Amino acid sequence: MVTTQLFRMEFNEAAPQINTEKATTAKEFVEEVYSKGKNTQAFIHVEVGGSHAKRFDHPNPQEKSTILESFDRPGERLIVVNPCHGNEPYILGTDVALSINQLLEINGGKKAKIVVPLVYPGRQEQILRETFSGRQDEILVDRQLGELYEQVLFRNGRFDQHLADLGANQARVQDHVLDHLARNFEAKSLATGETTDLNGRDVVLDINTNSRFIVHKDSYFVFPVLLSELLEETGKSGLPFDHQLLSAAQKAAQDRESQYLAKFIPQVHTFSYKDDYPQEGKEFTPPMKHPATNPPQADTQGIYVMASGTGSEVENVVKSAQDLGLDVYRSPFIQMDYGRAAIPDVIYHPNIVGVFGRMGWGTGWISQQAEKPFIVVPYNFPDDPEIYFNLETLQQKKLGMVYEGQRDIVRKAVELTGDIKKLNEAIFKQYGTKDGIDYVARKIVDDLHTRRAAIKVP
Repeated sequence: MVTTQLFRMEFNEAAPQINTEKATTAKEFVEEVYSKGKNTQAFIHVEVGGSHAKRFDHPNPQEKSTILESFDRPGERLIVVNPCHGNEPYILGTDVALSINQLLEINGGKKAKIVVPLVYPGRQEQILRETFSGRQDEILVDRQLGELYEQVLFRNGRFDQHLADLGANQARVQDHVLDHLARNFEAKSLATGETTDLNGRDVVLDINTNSRFIVHKDSYFVFPVLLSELLEETGKSGLPFDHQLLSAAQKAAQDRESQYLAKFIPQVHTFSYKDDYPQEGKEFTPPMKHPATNPPQADTQGIYVMASGTGSEVENVVKSAQDLGLDVYRSPFIQMDYGRAAIPDVIYHPNIVGVFGRMGWGTGWISQQAEKPFIVVPYNFPDDPEIYFNLETLQQKKLGMVYEGQRDIVRKAVELTGDIKKLNEAIFKQYGTKDGIDYVARKIVDDLHTRRAAIKVP
């Protein structure tokens, strides 16, 4: 949908008496123009998509993109990161927003401020600082917004309760979120901790990482699975979730997904194991991580553990690694009695031979790009069913193995390294890059550029 924010900037000079506040769609805007009898023509391009086989081209810093003009307006420019549950969605959305800022800066423009709902106080800020050190001044966290999100997000390992919460709260919470972002609100600088006053009218983009609602009319989906498809497949899977709750949530998700300007899904995603996965209306990408070119040092050979606790499966996999003379490195964000704390980028170091954890795509993408096998715990109902399907793709694409008590699992998993390399070579050949974050950011900038350029004024 082409929106009044673009219209207002494009047409006010040519048709100053046009009331663009009343025009909420492209069709309504054109009707408003012609009803005033102005000699103004609007050619409106609303189709989003394109071949995912096109190679990625880095922006030429000598050519100023007209996307900058779309951001040339009084006041601040705000990009809202709009995540679902867990750490990776807000990390992913923030990463894409920061890459959009880099493109703006390369072209001589002013960077936007990035607003992130603060859902997990303390932990979330620590992870954002660790992940985006040096870019913290561009990021603001909004605790009041995060408190609203909490009411509909998956938590406590029970997806059945999440479905019930969605049915009871989604519409009400969405109204509160939209109201919050429609007026003045406060957010805290990640860099300084100082509170800043912001104006919701300055929001220009919604980077939607599978959120349960849209917060801006210019919304781009960036995630490894559409919620509507996840819920549909869950209903077919035999997992004992309530089908009435699944159906209701699926219908709401379909309505929401129809409004995205584009849907960016990585080439290897939750349903990659399906030969009949529908591709229409989707833009496929490389893995949604920046490859690390200068990873932290790993002094000895080892495996990296990214798990939420120290259950028996962790102990057994660690013992399997130790039998091969491997040390253990672990996430600094979890409590373990052993192992060396290191941020996930250490996975890229040659001394790390494999990764162990829960099959989420945040760690999965790092493992894939680093060409290290991912050893994962089995799915346990009623956990998020995305994990159930992720395991299918992990095994079908030979990215790793599911731990089911195998004594020698680390040795067997390492044998998959060659298969992961071949997969990455094919992805690079298709897209011209392994960096899905930069790829998506450029696609978003290009799409906004195209939509704005398609609105012509004599």
